[in-house]
Amino acid sequence: MLQSGNKLFVVFTYDVSCNKRRQKVAKLLEEHGERVNYSVFECFVSPKIIEEIKNRLFEILKKKKDSVLIYYPVSYTHLTLPTKR
Repeated sequence: MLQSGNKLFVVFTYDVSCNKRRQKVAKLLEEHGERVNYSVFECFVSPKIIEEIKNRLFEILKKKKDSVLIYYPVSYTHLTLPTKR
């Protein structure tokens, strides 16, 4: 896992069927990280904050309709593709 002090690098990605719930998930994750794609957030957060986010997600999401994946990468490379060749 990637760490900085007591904080972990975590990637949250979600598929939420309802606009209202999707907006709540995005707002929650925006408080803790950076949106890197429409439904993908990168965060550097403490384990305590990760648990708080998970608990809030359980309150927001519908079990059979929505999903959230949480990744704890062991390495990270940001690739920027050239705009012209």
